[in-house]
Amino acid sequence: FNGEGTVAIRDNLNVSSLTDDGPGRYTIGFTSAMADTNYITVTGGSDEGSGPTSYVQHDQDTKTASAVQFRSLDRNGNTADTSKFETAIFGDLA
Repeated sequence: FNGEGTVAIRDNLNVSSLTDDGPGRYTIGFTSAMADTNYITVTGGSDEGSGPTSYVQHDQDTKTASAVQFRSLDRNGNTADTSKFETAIFGDLA
C-alpha cells in the first residue's frame, strides 16, 4: 500500500481496510478473520525513488484475528511514513 499522504491499498487479498493511525502507523483489517493470532507477517518498505530507507515492524500488542497494526521507521529509528509498503500475511498452518 501507499503509506504517504492519503494512504491507499495498491493490491489486496483478504484486506478489507487500511487505516492511517498517524505518522508511520497503519492498521490492516482482514475481510475474513484469521483463526487466531498465530499468523505470520512478512513486511518491507521503501521510499520510491530513494531506495530502501524504511524499516517495518508489526506491533505485537495490536495484533488480533481481524487486524494487525504496523509501523515504519526511518534509518534513525524514528517513526516515519513509507511511500511503498509491502506485506504478506500467512495463517497458522501448524
